[in-house]
Amino acid sequence: MDSAVGYVPLDVLQLPITLRNDVGHVDDPVTTSKPEAQAFYNQGVACLHNYVWIHAARSFNQALRLDPQLAMAHVGLFRVFINLNDLLAAAEEVRRAQALQTSITDREHRRIEVTAKHLEARQDLQNHEKHEAYKKALDAALNS
Repeated sequence: MDSAVGYVPLDVLQLPITLRNDVGHVDDPVTTSKPEAQAFYNQGVACLHNYVWIHAARSFNQALRLDPQLAMAHVGLFRVFINLNDLLAAAEEVRRAQALQTSITDREHRRIEVTAKHLEARQDLQNHEKHEAYKKALDAALNS
């Protein structure tokens, strides 16, 4: 990864952040034994829902500092980086999430699979087969 993700300096996205009460409430349980990592992950998701990419990235990075095995925080960073239009950085986060799939739930496996399909479709926007594969993976995940 370069010194920036999209148009945002990488060091800005990695700055520590505190838990905040003003970003909304999300309860998205993920595989972690650290309650504080879960709280920062939830905050990151809430920031994503509010289109606050920098605070989302900072929250996911804070969760990873507390629990480096938190695969879903990498999925969160993928979503931030996709929205910052940095496919290379997003692809790296997919690889990191996939590398941490050994002890996660089936639900998290499906989310990582959908994320990988999303990346493939974004990397080749003209390829309708990849777009259809992403839609099918998304439908399958939503229906399971």
